[in-house]
Amino acid sequence: MDACDNKYISKYIGEKLSPGKKVVILLHGRRQSPDDFFDIAKQIGILEATWILACAPGKTWYPHSFLRAIEKNQPHLDDALNYIESIVENLIESGIREENVFLVGFSQGACVASQYLFKFRRRLGGAFIFTGGIFGPEINVKKEDDSSLLGMPIFISGSMTDSWVPASRIIDTANCFENLGAKVKEIVFEERKHLVSSEEIEESKRWFEKILNSMHEKE
Repeated sequence: MDACDNKYISKYIGEKLSPGKKVVILLHGRRQSPDDFFDIAKQIGILEATWILACAPGKTWYPHSFLRAIEKNQPHLDDALNYIESIVENLIESGIREENVFLVGFSQGACVASQYLFKFRRRLGGAFIFTGGIFGPEINVKKEDDSSLLGMPIFISGSMTDSWVPASRIIDTANCFENLGAKVKEIVFEERKHLVSSEEIEESKRWFEKILNSMHEKE
């Protein structure tokens, strides 16, 4: 998948779609190859899964900083969110349960994943948000009156030195998801380049294994 031209593309890798199997939706960073991101994301260790490598037109999900007014990134942002929702809807129609669907995103892909969860409030199996957050100049992190993401595991990470995604937005996004009932693991590194580090992969992997094992024990 070298280019996405001017349309959204989804590439399926791994297990054949079937009820009971996990599905991982990958959302790449700006100008990042979905295949390159897959090489990173598969280290998370989600086994026996169908991987959906989603690709934005021109490998860009939206044109401007996610910290600007949401209107500045329209209609690209809504197009991206509706595209993700269409993937999830198709999975559900195919018999895949929401709790078996996972989102994994980096940078722009992580921001789109965050905004998708915030807008659609789908309680999926989990989300790995590597350096991303909810859109807009600020987030209203007051206690919400619903618990639509109750118990959903969300790992979110960032860096104090990342100029693209401020640490404050990582923290505010984590607080927002906690207010919606999610189980959130937030890590902000003192210094880390704009990438997905091996340490983040290991931290997220260990945390999700702990959460999922705990869930299985309660079944």
